[in-house]
Amino acid sequence: MSESEVRKIIAVQSENSSRYWMADEIILNNGNKDELTHKIGRLNQYYQSCFNG
Repeated sequence: MSESEVRKIIAVQSENSSRYWMADEIILNNGNKDELTHKIGRLNQYYQSCFNG
């Protein structure tokens, strides 16, 4: 991939602040795999409880 192609891709990507503003939920992947799995599981339980009463 050329430098100009990379620059085009970067130019169209949203900044983190824009993505955070648009997101309903944000899961930060800043730990190990087990921590990420736990975060996803908690969020999944939350949404299941919302829809299942």
